[in-house]
Amino acid sequence: MDGGDIELVDMEGNNVIVALRGTCSHCRVASFTLRDVVQAKLREFVLPDLNVIEA
Repeated sequence: MDGGDIELVDMEGNNVIVALRGTCSHCRVASFTLRDVVQAKLREFVLPDLNVIEA
């Protein structure tokens, strides 16, 4: 809805590598979104020690 997106690039062990697209790639709060939203939800529902890394 805001013109941005997150693309799954790869998975290496417990690291989930993503790329921010569209308006998300220039957003000032993107690091917050990756850490406090995306990573937190993946840890909650998938594996507690997953790390989300921006490509």
